[in-house]
Amino acid sequence: MTSTTPTILRRCWPVGLAVGLCFTGPVAADGIYTVRPCRVLDTRVTQNPVPVNIPTLFAVGGQCGIPVFASMVSFNVTLVGRGVPVDLGMGPGDGSSPTTNVVSSSTILPVVASNAFIALSSDGQGTVQVLATSTSPGSTDLILDVNGYIASSSPGGLAQLYAQGGVGDPGSPTDPLLDPPLPNTLGQMPVGFDGTVPPPSTVCPPLVCPLRYDLASKRFFSYNNSPLRLIGVSADNACHLHVGNGYDMCTFSPHAKANYQNVLADAAAKGLNKIQLWVNINGGNWVASPLCKPSMGCKCTAEPPDPNDQPFKYYAPGSRGFPANAPPDKIGYWNLDEPNPTFFSNLQTVVDFANRHGLFVEVTFFAPWIGVWELSPWNPNHGRLSSDSTHTTPVGFSHRSYFVQPGSSSDETLRTYQKNVIDWTIDALYAPPSTLNGGLPFDKVYFEIANEPETAKPPTSCGEDPDVIPASASGVTPWQQEMITEVVNHENTHVAPGGKLAYRHLIAVQPFTVNGTTPYLPGGSVPNVTVINGHYTAVAVSAEGNGALGAITMARTYASQAGPLIVASNEGKISGDTTAFLWGGQAITCGWEAPSRLPCPPNTQCPPYPTGPPGVDCFGEADAARAEAWEFMLDLGGGFDHFGYYWNSDFGFAVRTQLGNLQRFLAPLPIRQMKTSPDPMNGSGPTWVNIGPSPYVNASMNPHQYWAALEPTATAATHDYLLYIHHSDRHPSDTGGYAALGGYKPMYNASPTNPQYSETFSLCLAVQPQHYQVQWFDPATLTNLGSPTTISGTSACGSNTTSPKYSYDIALEVIQVP
Repeated sequence: MTSTTPTILRRCWPVGLAVGLCFTGPVAADGIYTVRPCRVLDTRVTQNPVPVNIPTLFAVGGQCGIPVFASMVSFNVTLVGRGVPVDLGMGPGDGSSPTTNVVSSSTILPVVASNAFIALSSDGQGTVQVLATSTSPGSTDLILDVNGYIASSSPGGLAQLYAQGGVGDPGSPTDPLLDPPLPNTLGQMPVGFDGTVPPPSTVCPPLVCPLRYDLASKRFFSYNNSPLRLIGVSADNACHLHVGNGYDMCTFSPHAKANYQNVLADAAAKGLNKIQLWVNINGGNWVASPLCKPSMGCKCTAEPPDPNDQPFKYYAPGSRGFPANAPPDKIGYWNLDEPNPTFFSNLQTVVDFANRHGLFVEVTFFAPWIGVWELSPWNPNHGRLSSDSTHTTPVGFSHRSYFVQPGSSSDETLRTYQKNVIDWTIDALYAPPSTLNGGLPFDKVYFEIANEPETAKPPTSCGEDPDVIPASASGVTPWQQEMITEVVNHENTHVAPGGKLAYRHLIAVQPFTVNGTTPYLPGGSVPNVTVINGHYTAVAVSAEGNGALGAITMARTYASQAGPLIVASNEGKISGDTTAFLWGGQAITCGWEAPSRLPCPPNTQCPPYPTGPPGVDCFGEADAARAEAWEFMLDLGGGFDHFGYYWNSDFGFAVRTQLGNLQRFLAPLPIRQMKTSPDPMNGSGPTWVNIGPSPYVNASMNPHQYWAALEPTATAATHDYLLYIHHSDRHPSDTGGYAALGGYKPMYNASPTNPQYSETFSLCLAVQPQHYQVQWFDPATLTNLGSPTTISGTSACGSNTTSPKYSYDIALEVIQVP
């Protein structure tokens, strides 16, 4: 098998207690691949020692980042004797080649280790066979650690059931392979994600099994029975539309630099695996800049809409008897009951392209506060029905807020057309043309209802309706429930035995408050929701505690929530700080970043561009994005989507690269065996490292040092720990910038070329018979900072570690090793 993406190495491969095989750069992409040292078997934990003279099979493929199609795996093999000397041989589980003697124990040396490359089975199961031979009866304990593999050309196999961290691993609190068998339903597949167990993957072919939640952890996505975290950079939410400038925002326009093919191929190449697409935005655009003021001589005119950027059929001014008394903007109208085939064809094309590049797609049905309401298909000026032969009868909401909450009786009749949008979208993704995805339903898709429904949009300077009516949770929740029910009911028509789906796609919501979130928690009043999306990092400091939630506060608040609950973040608008123009966009940077500049747009009032000494990052776009992503994902976030692609910007490139590095770091983690360290929102800190409470609850301790930490679960087969630290400002007086959206403003104690931050911690790790490797590393590049140290697992509590100096953020990894 050939890979076009080299593996990034950031550590040596340990052999026993010594540092063995080391690499300092990317591995050649045509053979050997590395994974984070990881334990796939410890019979002392499973309490099932290997019997002597009896061949025994173990599943390796699918665990710890080792694919089932690997031809050979690099093992560290440790024998822990039980009074019987043995010779241990290993070979492929299908017996396609003889076993190789790897290591031998004796009464004098009962504990002994060695390393070897061993072939996996060629039957797609990804298994190895071990044979402990001895002249005496008995058994031996065996520990298998993996650190790399050689790729094969025969992918597939049922060993995918043994996903990393182990659905068949004793470290998992629940084991789907041991769940009671599903009841006989006379050929009908169980459906839904309302707390019931989805059918096992073996029932899928020839049916389609969409993305679902992870049965073992109940915290993450799952695809092909492997736990999955999604990370993306979504100003790609318009990849199927013709909006945007074609420079920084993804677009369907074929000749734009940021065409969807360029953007999505780049995202996949960077290691990202998620995008978001908006099905229906609630308005168009004025030609003038939103910063334009009438006093500056600006004239606001409507931008002609692209006829294929809404799910409804569009009719231009003058067509089909367009009324003479048309509104002044004269942009035409849309029939709310007539689907636009080209819109859905474009949507199918982009989803197919994304899926073929390994990208999962969050399809957001509505973005009610996006766009100029006066130019919306849902505005009575531009909404019509196909049954209206004169096309003079307006159809639309009396106010845009009633799109997402109860209004008048005439507003309520429009729910039918909102449900049409849902049905048309589901049908398009269920049955694409045969040239896309083989005509089968898309499986790397899930749905969201809706983008930021719990909010209100202020009027624009170009005369948008000044009557702002906020949309609160009490109104939004019933509307979302109605839309969720429509998704469920319509998807059920596509589920077997009458359809091609084994079960429905996942459904997500995006609340802002505790009141908006509570109904969707497991056991809440609204079923069928598995993903709860947060926006922004956390609410402003001044607002914390009053019921408002951001993505990080949401993840920490519900970290211990039982049952299926994926907490994700699908918008963190922090690509710049308060001095940056338009969220740090326009490629305006300085200092140690590329000194690029763009002129101030015409008829706008630009803030002064910052200047600074060499080596000082003036905006911190990439650093702020990285801090938000690392902190959220180490709070057991299931997915992260940074808002701000900035295709042609130097910091946009850096953001995408660094978030791709985060995805590569997370992929091999035994995430089913890890949990968040004691919740900082409860005022405590981790018990394994003395960092203390988070500034979210104790700003007097260190108001600018934020952190997130992971530790092993009580039943983990291996003991791994992670700590991430960054230094940022979130001062409540920082209105209009980071704090207004709960984001971070990086605080550098010196330039990146002269770092000054340093940490000294006392560790108190779980006592176990193995050892720990302690390593500090740079989250931006995943490179080691200093050399790793090894401490004894039997005297781990009280060990100290001191970090190298760093300029903004740093991470600590402690992993169990032989």
